[in-house]
Amino acid sequence: MIGDVSVYYNPLCLTGYLHMFPHPILFVDPDGKVLAANDPFLEMGSLKQEEVVGKEYGDFIGDARPFSDFIRQIETENECYYLTFPKHSGNEKKKPVQIGLLKLFFQAALQGFALILFDPQEAHLNRVWSLFYQSLYKELNIAFILVDKTLRIVGISDAACRLFGVNREAVTRKFLDDVFPNLPPELQLLHRTVRDGVTFRNHPVTWTIQGKSYDLLVDSYLLRDPKGELEGAYMSLKDVTSLRSLESQLQRKERLITIGQIAAGTAHEIRNPLTSIKGFLQILQQKLDSLGMTREKGYTDVMLKELERINHLVSELLLLGKDKEVHYRPLQVVDVLREILPIIETQAHLHHVEVRLEIKPNLPLVRADSELLKQVLLNISKNGIEAMENGGRLTISQRVDEEAKMLVVSISDTGPGIPAYVMDRIFDPFFTTKENGTGLGLAVCQKIMHDMGGHLTFSTKGYGTTFYIHIPLA
Repeated sequence: MIGDVSVYYNPLCLTGYLHMFPHPILFVDPDGKVLAANDPFLEMGSLKQEEVVGKEYGDFIGDARPFSDFIRQIETENECYYLTFPKHSGNEKKKPVQIGLLKLFFQAALQGFALILFDPQEAHLNRVWSLFYQSLYKELNIAFILVDKTLRIVGISDAACRLFGVNREAVTRKFLDDVFPNLPPELQLLHRTVRDGVTFRNHPVTWTIQGKSYDLLVDSYLLRDPKGELEGAYMSLKDVTSLRSLESQLQRKERLITIGQIAAGTAHEIRNPLTSIKGFLQILQQKLDSLGMTREKGYTDVMLKELERINHLVSELLLLGKDKEVHYRPLQVVDVLREILPIIETQAHLHHVEVRLEIKPNLPLVRADSELLKQVLLNISKNGIEAMENGGRLTISQRVDEEAKMLVVSISDTGPGIPAYVMDRIFDPFFTTKENGTGLGLAVCQKIMHDMGGHLTFSTKGYGTTFYIHIPLA
């Protein structure tokens, strides 16, 4: 006995999915009549699907008892049975087998059984396979939608219900177009599978569901009866959003490393002439001041400020390419926040912004470098303050993400939000929407957090933006 499994029942769907497994499998209804068999079973008996469908289980298992007694026997004892085939198959040899049982349910009603045939001489391997079959159905987290040839939904998996935010009972037996109206052509995959016979394997789509964008890989399959007539189709959807996000983060990090390596090789060559230019300008400035040449001295003031900007840019580039000496230790984030709060409040006062620090008691320690963490917190806070041109409120709060084992610092502003057309680029080096920005602040912050084992994310709406600083717990 393997276990009770709730599936969205269609024998053709099951055989199509289980053809990859090495064990012969026979699907029978609650009375023991054969509904279908998988390829290994058919190959073992040199049979065709139509020679199996409609037969009694006893024609193959070699058991003459009522089917209910046979099922009870399997559930209570690990007995050996003998597999037999009809004489017309040309194979009258009896093969000993042990039988694993899967009960198949649909909407809480028993629809049949999967009889899985094992070699009794491989008892240990049989137990492993039995556990795998059971785990496969109970723990597989892939969304399935099953339709008939009229595109009426026959079954939908728990994972699909969660993904699309629907109730199984509410959508079963409804037409696909009624449940998912106005689908764009690129998402009408089941339509194309049923109407045109086009199937898909690892087909990438982006599907916006309840306001959230998902990256999905879609497979679709046709379901035909033994005569080859179309009965329906199903598709599986694998959510790879987090993998795509990780891929983007890795690509971004690779770009930062490349830029950093270039910067590290050229920064000193840039700084040496900068130092000379700055020194001579300061001498010239003093001379012009002593001669009372106020307008000309103003020109040197502008040049020195611009040199300072270049020097600041070089320093930020070096942060990308050079591994600073870091000192990771357990620390309390709220202590770091209190140290930099006067700096944040001073900056906020200049922009007529209110700062609110929300502190939760007894938060766990994090493992981080105090000075680098200060740099990230100050940079994100400064960006939020500058985004509120007409005043507003900056809120800094903390929470624990138990599942990820991270402490999350949220920094929220009440500014206009980040436009949709730039959201994918805000962490890119040299991309900025500020008139005098370098476009390196967020890129540096992201690198610092990655080096700490954390990361930086954000959310934005039509009003306000929140940055989330994820820091590993100590």
